[in-house]
Amino acid sequence: MTNILGEDIRSVIHEVGEPCEVYDHVTKTITSDFVDFKRFWGTRIPFENEFQVLVSFAYNTTSKPGDRIKLLSDGTFYLISNDVSEYFEGEVITKESFMYKCNSTFSSKRKGEPRRNDNYKLVSGYDYVVENEHCLFSGMLEWGHKLIDNDIYGRFQLKKRKFIVSSDLDVKINDIVEVIPWRSTDMETWMVELVEANRLEGIKICDLGEFTG
Repeated sequence: MTNILGEDIRSVIHEVGEPCEVYDHVTKTITSDFVDFKRFWGTRIPFENEFQVLVSFAYNTTSKPGDRIKLLSDGTFYLISNDVSEYFEGEVITKESFMYKCNSTFSSKRKGEPRRNDNYKLVSGYDYVVENEHCLFSGMLEWGHKLIDNDIYGRFQLKKRKFIVSSDLDVKINDIVEVIPWRSTDMETWMVELVEANRLEGIKICDLGEFTG
């Protein structure tokens, strides 16, 4: 039986939505799709307005949590953190997803076997496990705590950072992360101190601390 309502909504999303590419980190494949944005405004803090969005995909989309979205209109990247199927009379008619907007690229490396440098001295070796991926990189924002109830923009911890990546990427505690924020050529180096892999579907929320190595 044809999903008539689902097809109607799919046609609308293709007409009014944004053309995009869906990248699967596991299979390393790209699929063409359309996404309809439903931004939050007015009642949320500025950081959420800028970097968190609710979107709709057609009922038959292949996108899923952990995938990366690239808008073809401006090249902006997003990470899908979850999705919920909307039903009507037992059939899926659309998929609602929550996405995080990326603002940086990164590579991460992990301590490997010791190796000798150009002076033949034995030094710690690092091997890259993730290269040239996209992420959301920010200060450690604190919200809703009694100490900062009157600070609507939150408080940034200068020696800590928050780091959101796809759950499909191999990022672990003690990895060294090299981040290049967009519109910058300066690389920042941090160490992963905490990985919350199960807090939200499709993404890893990581705490980064100073790397002194």
